[in-house]
Amino acid sequence: MRAAFRQPGFTRLFAATTTSMFGDSVMLLVLSMWVKELTGSNAQAGLTFFWMVLPSLVAPLLGGPIDRVRRRPLLVWGNVASAAMMLPLLTVRDGNDVWVVWAVAVLYGVSFIVLPAGLNGLLKELLPEDLLVDANASMQTVKEGFRLIGPLVGAGIYAPSAAGRWRWWTQPPSRWQPSSSPRSDSTRPRPSRRRSTGCPRCWPACGTCCATRCCAR
Repeated sequence: MRAAFRQPGFTRLFAATTTSMFGDSVMLLVLSMWVKELTGSNAQAGLTFFWMVLPSLVAPLLGGPIDRVRRRPLLVWGNVASAAMMLPLLTVRDGNDVWVVWAVAVLYGVSFIVLPAGLNGLLKELLPEDLLVDANASMQTVKEGFRLIGPLVGAGIYAPSAAGRWRWWTQPPSRWQPSSSPRSDSTRPRPSRRRSTGCPRCWPACGTCCATRCCAR
């Protein structure tokens, strides 16, 4: 494996790729958590993952076009485009805008297909065949490690505190403030299914993802 890192250019490629992988892993749970907060629906939060993996159905059709383009520009501009995909999330304000989150999830799913394919092609150009196994093994090890810790980091960035995380997940925000006088069940207002939350708490996680994508360039 050390022989692969002694090849010119591989160390920089490894650093850039693993940085991008970290940003991707951070965003895995954040979008679903955000949809849960916007809509109050576990089903719609789970549906976010569906939109993220939906582009994998057309992955076989993208292999041919990817093989016909230069790998280095594909990776550079692909990472820039992936960072730009986060910008529409700044327009999300309430549950009526959840379609924006899903659209970003679909585009991000496309990047999960295109960029790894371009990376595999670039590795074949950069390294001799006998070192490809070691290079792929090192990257897959880091990728799987980030899949374990990245979602937890993203959830920690999104939720402001441990108490806030539990309160956010189990209770609607309208019940966070204690009432000065007891209310009967008939007069207690029901929490709205669509709450205006904006996206300030999502900015740190999105910013982390954008920064790692830009660094990968």
